[in-house]
Amino acid sequence: PLVRSRQWDFNARPSNGLEFRDAVSQCSDRIVESCRKRLAAFPDTEFVLSLSGGLDSRIAAAALQRLSADIQTRTFLYGQQYREFEADCARRVAQAVGFLWNSIQLGEPDQPDRVRHVTTLDGLNTAALSFSHQYLSGLIADRNPARILISGAGGDLILPPRHPHRHLRTTADVADLLLYRSAIWPLDLVSALTGQPAADIRGRLISHLEQYTEETPAAKYLQFCLLGFEFKNHFVGEDRNRRYLWTLAPFYAHPLFNWAMKLPYAWKRYRKFNVAVLRALNPALLAIPSANTRIKPGIAADRFRQHLRDWTLTHPTAERWLRKWRARKRSALSDWAHAQAALLTRIHESPAANASFDIDQVQATLGQPLSENQYWLVFTLAHYLRTLDGPG
Repeated sequence: PLVRSRQWDFNARPSNGLEFRDAVSQCSDRIVESCRKRLAAFPDTEFVLSLSGGLDSRIAAAALQRLSADIQTRTFLYGQQYREFEADCARRVAQAVGFLWNSIQLGEPDQPDRVRHVTTLDGLNTAALSFSHQYLSGLIADRNPARILISGAGGDLILPPRHPHRHLRTTADVADLLLYRSAIWPLDLVSALTGQPAADIRGRLISHLEQYTEETPAAKYLQFCLLGFEFKNHFVGEDRNRRYLWTLAPFYAHPLFNWAMKLPYAWKRYRKFNVAVLRALNPALLAIPSANTRIKPGIAADRFRQHLRDWTLTHPTAERWLRKWRARKRSALSDWAHAQAALLTRIHESPAANASFDIDQVQATLGQPLSENQYWLVFTLAHYLRTLDGPG
């Protein structure tokens, strides 16, 4: 007989008497076991850990060190603002766990790289990530095409809090918060691109959320953020990374993921649980600053930063102000965003532009010059629209 079961459970559960210290120990053991099973499933295979210098990849490194695994590490640099600092953090992490480390400086992707990247995964790859084509294809070509990439992906989903930080009363509240925080494009721009009224798009999202079996609006929010968004649009689970090579991510192990999602929210606040797990696996790694914050994990400055972040997410006015401050550098992009909707429709309907999608042809179709970034943005969207119109 068929038995209905819940693959992922985002409903809050009590700790059942589990103490914080015991939870940290169990979580560390589960991460190590997840790594062990993944390595054992691929004997005689060369493994490469993608090491960024952040918390998630260094937790994965510490777990692999516990297994005395023969692992190489790679850090790819592609123009990040603090790439030298990130490379130094990653190098120090690799040195602390005794793994061989190399950095790869990626150049600007050429047009074939971008076209191949965008047209892979039916539009879910954006041109902005096409720099990774060099990195991933380079790993395949470099001596061993059977190598497997190990990633810290998923650690940011299960160890820190993913709670909405707001009191959500209804499913409509969930939809509005998702459209505000998680939407890649503003709702009015999506409405212009698709020709669908904004109210209809919002209504479909509400209907989709109401089909979830989660009991509370907060749990529905988690279900969408983690499964409906992160898994499908960013990582696609443990799968071929962007369809280039196999990637293993220990944080996505079902026993670990489900167990960690049931831990009390209060334990995860301010990244307290992340730091405790890393301390249990290898306390020496706490002495190395995080590549993301440039602060040592767990010190007073790091805790203050996390307190400030959580406070901002809890207060709508503060969150709106912070978004406006961050968006000041992107004002040039927003100035032409709505005009782009109509122009993109013209490209979509133009056989000449669709045939070659050369930048000169696109500019001729639009009747206006485009920067390279604007061109690739339009390219990504136009390909996605073609994919939606295609068979299947």
